[in-house]
Amino acid sequence: MNKVKTGLIIGGIILIAVGVFFTTIGKQITAPTTLKEYSNSEHSISFKYSDAYYLEEKEVGNGERTHHFISLTEDTEENKQVREGTAPPREGPTAITVDIFQNNLDGLSVDQWVTGTNDSNFKLSPDGTITTLTVGEKEALSYRWSGLYEGKSVVIATPEFVYMFSVSYLTPEDTILRDFDALLATVNIQ
Repeated sequence: MNKVKTGLIIGGIILIAVGVFFTTIGKQITAPTTLKEYSNSEHSISFKYSDAYYLEEKEVGNGERTHHFISLTEDTEENKQVREGTAPPREGPTAITVDIFQNNLDGLSVDQWVTGTNDSNFKLSPDGTITTLTVGEKEALSYRWSGLYEGKSVVIATPEFVYMFSVSYLTPEDTILRDFDALLATVNIQ
């Protein structure tokens, strides 16, 4: 009987070891990162982000309305080639983005903006669920959307601007989701 118990214990240990091995395959072990700070006084915003990301920003509005766009993509050689247009044609990488829309003309509330504009992507929400939270001491609305990638957006409206923080990802385990939450925890809107 002792041999049977010993065999079962050893078999159990082997099963656990094999399970741990297969659940960790494909998961990246990332080195600790330091934080960089982004600050823009014109748009009254600052936040911190991991130095594992490359930040780009540009004005994408028109003569009628401003729309400032900030993109954070993983700082890899492949993503650099995509940014520079030297990579073969493909979809862009997953990203953390911050869109800052002019709001001083319409004065929309956060709810009006999320549910009433196409820029919010709320119409792509698979479940239509909106969650209220606080980001940088401001009331915000959060929701999921689905398109080429899965996505999550968090929106804040002030009298001057609407700030839409978004992340696109492939699986709920993606590191970019943790990095997005870490960025949100550092947001300061004056």
